[in-house]
Amino acid sequence: MHKKIDGDSVVPQPSMPALTGLRGAAAVAVVFVHLHLPAYFLITSPVFVAFREFGWIGVPMFFVLSGYLITCLGCNENHDRGGFNLGRFYLRRILRIWPIYFVAVATGEILFYVPHLTQLGAAPRWLIPLCTFSTNFSMVARHSGAGLRDLTPMWTLSAEMQFYAIWGVCLWLSSLCIDKTFSVRLLLSFGLAALIVFTCLRLFWAFAAPPESYLLYRVNPLVSAGSPLIGCLAALARKPVIRFLERPAGFTLAFACVIGAMALVGTALPETPWGRFLLTSAVDVYCALLVLICAVGSGRLAHFLSTKLMMFLGEISYSLYVIHSGVLTVFYALRGRLLFPSPILHPYVALILDTVIIFMVAISVSALLTRLEAPVRNFRNRICIEARPEPL
Repeated sequence: MHKKIDGDSVVPQPSMPALTGLRGAAAVAVVFVHLHLPAYFLITSPVFVAFREFGWIGVPMFFVLSGYLITCLGCNENHDRGGFNLGRFYLRRILRIWPIYFVAVATGEILFYVPHLTQLGAAPRWLIPLCTFSTNFSMVARHSGAGLRDLTPMWTLSAEMQFYAIWGVCLWLSSLCIDKTFSVRLLLSFGLAALIVFTCLRLFWAFAAPPESYLLYRVNPLVSAGSPLIGCLAALARKPVIRFLERPAGFTLAFACVIGAMALVGTALPETPWGRFLLTSAVDVYCALLVLICAVGSGRLAHFLSTKLMMFLGEISYSLYVIHSGVLTVFYALRGRLLFPSPILHPYVALILDTVIIFMVAISVSALLTRLEAPVRNFRNRICIEARPEPL
């Protein structure tokens, strides 16, 4: 499954289908959590509502996956080519994030000035933060994301670009070491030190953030940076951890930790500072364990995530994440004209029908955008290591 190497170098296998499928599952979860539930469900189906709340884990899952994969690719380049090309790394990230991102931003800003479609657009005051990938900083400074509307999810892409800018330099500096084993150990030591610092900052902000908004707590860069960093550390410590997970006792222990984290996440969103800190940290650990379990490449979960359906969802996951909020807004605005009004249908039937139509439209649009992006993706793949397609 994994390329055998000497020392502590980190070299991923050429294809990680289970991780691609995991990314697709994360995107579906994010869409699912943003579905509008009738008031009927809030009273009669508390278990379903609680299950729906699991969907927000999709965002930290994206962060952890991103940190894991870019670190694997960076260490692979350092091992195979004896160095790390920082410019090529930034170019790959730009070609991955920018095309669909700026199409969405331009569309949102234009729609703000179109009569009867203003509710789909972003207020002009957000144009500079969106174009400079500082949306998360602006949301924290303004204590709100009001006016972003369907571009609110873009704060996560701002956080990712900021992390890429810093971690890319770390990968480059570590690659300057002649001893590649020492290079990985140096990067791991720095990552652990940074994680300790960000954990302390995360705890501090749990008490300093506005008590009424868990979202604003997670948006803060001091909090969100810990998620991709844990993914990076999971990649750097990947070999011994995977060897441990391949043992029955190790896999059982990890699975028990995942179930425990899921039980914690299943509770109501935290209202206390300690609750915010513990829940956010538990979710990051849960995501990292899930990524490593999938990286083993065996087991029913990995096999399910490697199916054609999950692989397809993983391939369009970025487009799906970017456009899903706009699809939801348009659908709910037009639902009374497209379908029978909700009161005519049983709430369960209406919810199922809404969900099917939303996912059909969102997946179709995402697949189209992904196909239109093919020339950019092909160019990006040509500058990847050994022309290897990037999972993210």
